[in-house]
Amino acid sequence: MEKGSDEEQQSVADAHSSPETSLSQDLSKDKYQGEGAGLGLPTKDDPAGQPAPFDPPFAPLRMPLTFWQDAVLLSVLGGALGALGYGFLQAIAQFTDLWLQAGGRASYPSAATLGFGSGEPWWIGVTAGAGLAVGLARAMFHLETAPTFIEELREMHCDPVTGLKTGVVTLLSLMGGVPMGPEAGLGALAAAAGTLLSSRLRGFKVQPEPRRRLYVLSAMCSVFGALMPSPLVAILLVVELARPFGLLSLHYMHIIAILACGTTASFAVYFGIAGYTYYRPIDLLATQSSGLGLDSMDIVTGIVFGLGGSVFGLVYVLIAGLVKVVARSFRSKLDAAIGRWPRVVVMATCGGAVIGALGWAMPLVLTDGSTQMGAVTVSGMEIGSSALAAAAFTKVFAYHLASECGFSGGLFLPMLSMSSCLGRVFVNITPDLNPVVGMACATVALGGSLIPAPVMLSLLANSMLLVGPQGLVPIFTTAVTAHLFCMGIGLPQGLMAAVARRKAKRAAASAAAL
Repeated sequence: MEKGSDEEQQSVADAHSSPETSLSQDLSKDKYQGEGAGLGLPTKDDPAGQPAPFDPPFAPLRMPLTFWQDAVLLSVLGGALGALGYGFLQAIAQFTDLWLQAGGRASYPSAATLGFGSGEPWWIGVTAGAGLAVGLARAMFHLETAPTFIEELREMHCDPVTGLKTGVVTLLSLMGGVPMGPEAGLGALAAAAGTLLSSRLRGFKVQPEPRRRLYVLSAMCSVFGALMPSPLVAILLVVELARPFGLLSLHYMHIIAILACGTTASFAVYFGIAGYTYYRPIDLLATQSSGLGLDSMDIVTGIVFGLGGSVFGLVYVLIAGLVKVVARSFRSKLDAAIGRWPRVVVMATCGGAVIGALGWAMPLVLTDGSTQMGAVTVSGMEIGSSALAAAAFTKVFAYHLASECGFSGGLFLPMLSMSSCLGRVFVNITPDLNPVVGMACATVALGGSLIPAPVMLSLLANSMLLVGPQGLVPIFTTAVTAHLFCMGIGLPQGLMAAVARRKAKRAAASAAAL
């Protein structure tokens, strides 16, 4: 009883110390702690007896001098990162198009170039060569592993040297067509830039640690402005994934305004150069979508796609676990046979060759899918349901294979592609379903099941498929339903716990045998 009581007391203490609880307690107070919260603003009545213009926790009208300094610097940095994002993404797009459109495939990514067996056998050599380059780069950099962009985002910390190395490895990986997203490399480069800028500033004595974190957060948000259809989507991505308010101890509008400055500058520079963003709206659906009104059954459609997304999320986790177990076995054997760094090169090269073979059979498996989603959405019937379904599950396998073999890239954008492919199958076999609503819901189904960012996912799908304000209703329903019936009821967590128990039993049995 005493042990249980102690555990309950510890749980209560942990709950009271969590960032979410601390934030809610701060908002319930009568006033903010001006200087201590990084604001430097009066929140009580001033000495002259004039009342404050707004009661806390509403935003004060006047920001401290440090805010304006940060806003100007991070706007300039945001513009530079927009240009960096353009160069980074163009290098990937131009190089992959060079070999994906070769051999009479100039119409790629049309429906005719995405079906079964429409790839080229020499792609195996291209992807294996990319794997060799990745392996050699990792060995040369002594960078076998690195923090993920989500870890860097949530910690708001990045070692600049590691960030630069990760950016190079990601660029080499994506030029080889592996099914990974550019957000990992861009995020690492941006975080490195934010860290370097904050460390070089003179007079950086006011709140140095929170401001350093703020610079990293703003830099990463800014570079995502080059990826997303609008700056707002990038800001929502950062806010929902990083949950920065408790860690930074800054006012809500302080953080949002800083993020808006850098991200808008980045978006403006990228859009000014390219005339579009990386994830641009699917123009061919504009005429169908513009007059789209809400049907009461659209909410049911959102629930159905959400339930399907939760199942797909569980399959995603299962495939990830299977690939991880097999890869670890090969890794340990190769380490014993040839050593650590030769193993890194061999695994990356072999992994690239396998991914190239899968792409030869199913071209939809290759790349992060950003250029393919238009064809999947509009011409999914021509591609064929069997090819779409096979590509969706194979792309999950290929992503995790690439990750375990040493390639670097993000999971977020490939998830949208995997989900769209499988969702298009449901649209194909359901003739009465509005295809625009169906594909909008399908886009977020897998991501919604595992990524705790339903608002951002919903607005992203809405921005890409131009379904209008009421179109957000079924999309948001899909994202929330998928998360509730996957992570919300503990399916992946229960699966991982079962695997851990099995490992513990095996370890105990091995120890007993000795």
